[in-house]
Amino acid sequence: MKSNIAIIGGGIAGLSAGYELLKKNKELDVKIFEKNPYIGGLLGSINIDGYNIEVYYHHTFPDDDTLYILMDELGIRDEIEWHTGRVGFLFNGKMYGFNTATDLLKFPVINFWEKFRVGMAVLRAKKIKDWREYDNVSAKEYITTVWGESIYKKLWVPLLRAKFGPNMEDISAAWFIRRIQLRSHRDTKGEQLAYPKRGWQILIDKLIEKIETLGGQIKERERVVKIAKKDEKYIISTEKGEYEADYIISTIPQPIFNKISFTELPPVSYQGCLSVILTLKRKVQDYYWINISDEDVAFSVMVEHSNFFEKNPYPYHIVYLALYTEGKKMEKDEIEGKKKEIIESFRKIFNIDESDILKSFAYYSSYAGPVYETGYKEKLPPKKIPGENIWIGGMPRSYPERSINDSLSQGIECADEILEVL
Repeated sequence: MKSNIAIIGGGIAGLSAGYELLKKNKELDVKIFEKNPYIGGLLGSINIDGYNIEVYYHHTFPDDDTLYILMDELGIRDEIEWHTGRVGFLFNGKMYGFNTATDLLKFPVINFWEKFRVGMAVLRAKKIKDWREYDNVSAKEYITTVWGESIYKKLWVPLLRAKFGPNMEDISAAWFIRRIQLRSHRDTKGEQLAYPKRGWQILIDKLIEKIETLGGQIKERERVVKIAKKDEKYIISTEKGEYEADYIISTIPQPIFNKISFTELPPVSYQGCLSVILTLKRKVQDYYWINISDEDVAFSVMVEHSNFFEKNPYPYHIVYLALYTEGKKMEKDEIEGKKKEIIESFRKIFNIDESDILKSFAYYSSYAGPVYETGYKEKLPPKKIPGENIWIGGMPRSYPERSINDSLSQGIECADEILEVL
C-alpha cells in the first residue's frame, strides 16, 4: 500500500522535498499543494517579453553548496554565472561606492577612526564560531558596543530601519553577525555572487519536470484551508476538495499554518515586502545593489538587476524597487498607490523620464520573512511536531537568515527523515 505524503507549499523547500522523496522511493504518492498560479513561492517568476524574471530579486553565495550540488545533479550547473555584485550607498541624495577598502576610505559618512573600527569589527564578526550565542543580545546593543554608537547611528540605523522598520531595535545580534559573515565573500573588486543565465525558473522547471516524471502531483492554484486528523490519517482540505495523507511536510509561514491546522507552532512576527519591477529603455546607474539611507525615499532597496552581468542579456534594463513593511495585509488599491509613489520617488532621484519606463509590475507578500527578534532561537518550530507525522521546513525554520540554499537543505532533510521512518 502506498504511503500518501502531502507537501503544503510549492516553494523551493516543498519542491526539493518532493524530488528527494520520489527520487529515493518511486512508490510514494506525493502531492504538492500551492495556492499561487505559479510554482516557486518567493523564488517564482513572471515572463516579461519572453524572459523569466523573478518576482523578488535573488542571488546566491559561494558557500551555498547544497544548491550547486543539486544543480549538478539536474544538469544545470553550467547555467550559473559568477560576477561581482557592486554595492552603492545612497546618502543625502548622493551615491557612494561601498564595495572595497578603497571605497570605505572614501566614504564620507564616517570619519577615519570610525572606518578603522568598522574594519576591525568586521574581522571580529567573521571569527565568531557560534553566532547563536548572541541570540538574546539585540543588534543595537552589539553594534554600539563593538562598532561604536556613532557608527550605529550613521551607518546601521538607516539600513536596519529600511530592513525591519519599527522592529529594528528588537532584531537579534545573531542575525546581524551571521549577515556580516555571509556577506564577506569579497575580492579586490567586491562581493562574489551567483545567478543563472536564464533565471531561477530553470531550477524550478527542472524540479517540476523531475517530480512529475517520477509520478508526483503538483496542484497549483489549490490553497489548503484546513489540516485535520481522523484516526491515524490526516485530512487535507483545499478549496477544491479533500485528500488523505499519512505524512505532511509544511513549508508555509507559521501564522498561516496555525490558522488552518489542529496543532500549533510557536507564533512569530513576519515582515512584508512590496516588490516593484521596472523594465527601462536605458541604464540608470552603475551599481547592482543600492542601500538607501535617506528617509524621504519611498523604497528601502534598489537592485538594478541588469547591472549584475558584464553584458546585459535582456533587450531592456531591469530595476527592482523594494519596500519592507510590517507584514500586514495590503489590498490591491493600496499596492497600486504605493507602486505609484515608489516610481515617482525613483524618477525624481535618478532623473528618469516617464517615457524611459517600458513596463511596471508590483507584487506584495505579507510573509516575505520572519522578524529575527531577540530570543528567536526559542521560537523556532521543531523539525517534526512531537507525536505527529508532520514535518516543518523552509522559511519557518530558517535562522538567522533565509536563503535558497537553506530552504533546499531543509526540504531534503524533511524528506530524508520521512524516508527513514518508512
